[in-house]
Amino acid sequence: RLLIKNGNSIDAAALYDSYEVEYLPNEGLLSTSRHLFIELTSDATGTSTGIAIRYQGYAAGHCYEPFVKYGNLTSSDNTWAVGAVVEFACDPGYTLEQGSVTIECMDPNNPHGEITDSAGVVLSPNWPEAYDKGQDCIWGIHVEEDKRIMVDI
Repeated sequence: RLLIKNGNSIDAAALYDSYEVEYLPNEGLLSTSRHLFIELTSDATGTSTGIAIRYQGYAAGHCYEPFVKYGNLTSSDNTWAVGAVVEFACDPGYTLEQGSVTIECMDPNNPHGEITDSAGVVLSPNWPEAYDKGQDCIWGIHVEEDKRIMVDI
């Protein structure tokens, strides 16, 4: 069992519990403070592949450094400040399955985004899990002047 809690003790609220969901949080998990509590429990029936966790602390007014497993990225600002734009590219033989090729670091208190890719994916906060109460996300999608936009929801 892998249990990740949003705080510095076993009593903190759970962000991820492998007993509750079948998928790994590939999109990552974000703490609301400077603490995360991680607990791994194994049973006595045998051994298996362990876990590998990548983590990163980042300052207020900035985003965490994006990560792509089989590819690379370029950024307009390597300090990842609000407004920084990041573009992803996949290694040969791999394709981007989720999200947009270009993302922008945004202030969570002012979540407005502009998309200018000719195609992409817009995900609600915390996708594929339920979004929190009171979420307000506004996305503007813009394509070339002679184009039209088809949206599949």
